[in-house]
Amino acid sequence: MSMDPTSHPASSAHHSPGSVTTVWTARHGVRDWVVTTDRSSQVTTSARILAGPGFCTFGGQYDATDPGSFAVVRASPWMCDARGVTGIRLDARGDSSPYDVILFAAATPVHWSASFVATPAQREPVIIPLSMFEAQLRGRTPADPPALRPERLVAWGIRARTQGTGRFCIELSSFSLLR
Repeated sequence: MSMDPTSHPASSAHHSPGSVTTVWTARHGVRDWVVTTDRSSQVTTSARILAGPGFCTFGGQYDATDPGSFAVVRASPWMCDARGVTGIRLDARGDSSPYDVILFAAATPVHWSASFVATPAQREPVIIPLSMFEAQLRGRTPADPPALRPERLVAWGIRARTQGTGRFCIELSSFSLLR
């Protein structure tokens, strides 16, 4: 199921969580985060993650002839139990480009992603129920995707997706698990 990120329910979802577990805030920094970009011979993508006052910035440049080019930043593994998680909350401000939140699980190459658009206005919460996340393996939906099991989740990330040549920039201030 592919959705237009501008109409994604995450941008206007209301959620009354039973509890919130904050996994990361900007004060934790980004020292152990990993940035990955596509390595296609037709694409030159550069990206970096920088700590700022109260937020971190993930940004870069696309010079792409391939509309599927990307850049991903993967956060350090979290040290909490994700059992019972029903959604995520990301506090972000961006450039109105499409982004994906990616959830990584232990012992599988499959990850789960959900699209959102971070607006240039003040940092706003992006709330995405786990039911909106889709399984992916190397950029495609697997033929027989495994179910997303919250108890196996170990890390999160952000993927910037290009729509041609240009820059991207998103500010992140926190990431939380909702129960």
